[in-house]
Amino acid sequence: MAKWLYRVIIFITTLLFTSQLNAINVSTVEDLWDIRDNLGGDYTLITGINLEDTNPNTINTYTVGTYNTGDIVEYTDGYAYYCSQDGNTNTPDTENGWTKMWEVSKGWDPIGDETSPFHGNFDGGGYVISNLYINRLADSSNNTTFPANGENFVGLFGFVTNGSTTSNASNSSDIYINNLGLTNVNIKGKRATGSLIGKVDLPNQRQGKLVIVDKCYVNGGTVAGFGATGGLVGANNSQRKQVVPIVRYCWADVTVSSTHPNNQSLNSGDNNNPYNIKYGGLVGCNENGLTQDSFSLGDVSGGDRVGGVAGCSIGGAIFRTYSTSNVTQNIGSSSWQGGYGPITGRVEGKLPPGLGGTNAIGSLEDSYYLDTSAITGTNDDNTYGTSQTSSQLSNATSYPNWDNNVWDFTTDYPTLQSSPSSIFYFKSKNSGAFSTVSNWENSSTENGTYTTSVIKPDYTNSVSIKVLSGDTITLANGKSAFISSTTVEGNLAVASGGVLNIENESGDDLIIAGNGSLEITGTLNIGQSATLIGETNSTITFNGTTSQSLPSGLSSVYNLTIDNSSGVTLPDTLTINGTLTVTSGNYTGANNVTVDGIYSPAVKHLVWPKTDFNIENYSSSTSLSSLYPTYINRSWTLTGNIDDASTDNREKTITFYWDADDDANHDWVGLSQTPVLFEGGSKVSTATSSNLSGNIRSATYVYTFPENAKATRGNLTIGLENQTLPVELSSFNAMATSTSSVALNWTVQSESNGSGYRVYRNNSNDLNTATMLETFIPAHNLPYTHTYTFNDEEIINATGQLFYWIKFIELDNSYTNYGPVFVQFEIPNNDTPPIIISEGIKSTYPNPFNPTVTISYYVKSPKSVTFEIYNVKGQLIKTIVEYPYNEGVHQVNWNGKDDFNKNVASGVYFVKSLNLNDNTPVKVLLSK
Repeated sequence: MAKWLYRVIIFITTLLFTSQLNAINVSTVEDLWDIRDNLGGDYTLITGINLEDTNPNTINTYTVGTYNTGDIVEYTDGYAYYCSQDGNTNTPDTENGWTKMWEVSKGWDPIGDETSPFHGNFDGGGYVISNLYINRLADSSNNTTFPANGENFVGLFGFVTNGSTTSNASNSSDIYINNLGLTNVNIKGKRATGSLIGKVDLPNQRQGKLVIVDKCYVNGGTVAGFGATGGLVGANNSQRKQVVPIVRYCWADVTVSSTHPNNQSLNSGDNNNPYNIKYGGLVGCNENGLTQDSFSLGDVSGGDRVGGVAGCSIGGAIFRTYSTSNVTQNIGSSSWQGGYGPITGRVEGKLPPGLGGTNAIGSLEDSYYLDTSAITGTNDDNTYGTSQTSSQLSNATSYPNWDNNVWDFTTDYPTLQSSPSSIFYFKSKNSGAFSTVSNWENSSTENGTYTTSVIKPDYTNSVSIKVLSGDTITLANGKSAFISSTTVEGNLAVASGGVLNIENESGDDLIIAGNGSLEITGTLNIGQSATLIGETNSTITFNGTTSQSLPSGLSSVYNLTIDNSSGVTLPDTLTINGTLTVTSGNYTGANNVTVDGIYSPAVKHLVWPKTDFNIENYSSSTSLSSLYPTYINRSWTLTGNIDDASTDNREKTITFYWDADDDANHDWVGLSQTPVLFEGGSKVSTATSSNLSGNIRSATYVYTFPENAKATRGNLTIGLENQTLPVELSSFNAMATSTSSVALNWTVQSESNGSGYRVYRNNSNDLNTATMLETFIPAHNLPYTHTYTFNDEEIINATGQLFYWIKFIELDNSYTNYGPVFVQFEIPNNDTPPIIISEGIKSTYPNPFNPTVTISYYVKSPKSVTFEIYNVKGQLIKTIVEYPYNEGVHQVNWNGKDDFNKNVASGVYFVKSLNLNDNTPVKVLLSK
């Protein structure tokens, strides 16, 4: 229910009676309990009272120790005891410094009963009594007969009449209960059950005496009974029409229900109507009573005679009320006097004139209900009152006979000007549990005097909520809270199993202020149109153990931390103006993320500080693949752009992290090597700083994001920068193969005056002591790009890193060295059988070729080897004879000419080896 339904002008308490100048002050639970010692006294509440200890699940069990005034414990006899002296070490059963109170399992014992009714005056002073718990319901299994157990007249004040007994007495007087708010009630009783009063019953003999309940409310919770059950008052009755009890200037927002919703047992003392009748949002039974200038908001369900404001009004009257309640009738029959309706379930008879109705003799006048309320039942629908749309209910012209001095029409629905404040300014008082009311203090005005609260804050009772700097307020496991207009300057934590709900009100609904934090281990729900704002330097953390989500409804966040191995789902569109930290797990669902800084050394393997220039369309991922030794085995995909024309503003100083396994424990430090950042195989930058010892490695680079989203993907790797290569040579690589050899390849852009290449190998980065391999690779001397390949199969007892160089020898015997390139190589262990390599052609490279193809082949022993080349017609066009002088891999070149030294045409050709074990033809493609 929206907050505007509860906004009221602060009530300034006035004394109604001269006798109250000598009223007894009530400020503690003991004071409230002791009213039963003087049921006819005049009382004034001077502070709020928290009755959370009336709930068996909340009260502490007595243990031997020292207690102070105000402590309440459950003793071994099952009763609650109130400590009335500081430093009390006595046991409660001695009652020395202890006051025995209610039976714990039943909760609060109503102040008055039918034998000893309350007949005094109680001024609530505009304060709140919270967390009232009473459990006196009948056995729920009795759903077909009248329950024999359970207790009647249940409520804070129980039974009220204007005398010390219900019979004629000389000490009868008017009774006023006023200016009191109840919150978060949990009331269960039998007949005549309400949160404030179970039953008002004026006897026939006391003509002219009144009981008036005014300026009271109940906000939040449940009330359940078995007949004559109302949100505030169970029964507002009189034995004769001339003696009228009055409920006025009151409201209720609680759920009202029947404890035995389908019970149809008949009451012979009530015209054979069922016991299970009379359920109202504000008043259950209004027999010969008056309910006026009041409203009800909570849902109502019951047996029969069910209404949004009152269950029925027999001989009574209802003036100037409205209801937004949903109403449900559970039983119904034409055999008795039932009914259900949006204001009342049944109206019968009329009060005498002069009681305040427009027509002076009406029973239900000038009352309205919300047209979208669900009103359901099984027999006659007594549609008493006038249906109004939401916009009509918010318009003062819809209430022609209502007094502007009583009602405030400036909010969406009317509120009462004279009702005690039901909404407060809350701020944390201590660190601790959200639901512990002593951790909060409140005031009816923002700059007024704050006192320790007796109610916990939620969006229905607060103008604003603040968690102050230095305080940590925790929503515990199994607890839920509904908040709005909340500012967190300290830390608001939602424990595992806790649920924080942010509701939509005017303005921002949850603000995490600078240096404030919201820590979500449980669940965060953001209501429709609700907003969450993260101010500069604030942090939101998700650290649950099961999947969590950050719902939509965010205007922006600043720092966002993900520390959940099960992952967090983010909104599709999210702006993170500070730093996104991912320390465990990952995030999904974020297709359009804007972020400034990143901190994720262990998950994303990336860190960069914020620069106040946001990256739009941001995403990043990292993966492992076999890239070593050309690069480390870890790579990154980085997406995003910075919409700024200045290159400097698009720069981020990024630190990349990897571990020793990712680079095969490469000895960066020993080899004095600096890692280089590559993007798509092209060098981006050299590390500005690095940490390359130990298991965790890191290197820092300046990386420039593109300006627009058309070029936002970066495939990034880290490797070594080879020594500077001349224009002719564009790449030189080495790779270990599955046949215990090393494959080298190098690409030249152009070549001239070359004799050929020699290959050198060493197990250290030292060309001077390197071994020259026997194979000489002739140069092609071509003016365009082509590639050479070479397989080193002469490796003997080599392990670890191998370094290779190539020497380009020119026709004048001058030369240029290139390299080194390196490869991590391991020989098979002794238990591994040797790899058997069969004779035959091993590879052709390049293929397609133009104009020369290199044919690599393997021989087991020196022999003459003949190669024959055929065209697709099977015609022999070229014969090449080779004389390898040792076992191993050798190479022969075909220059694309036939035996007559003429260039052959482009097309497919087949190379076949003779006198080798494997003479399978190999296809090559000549492309000119």
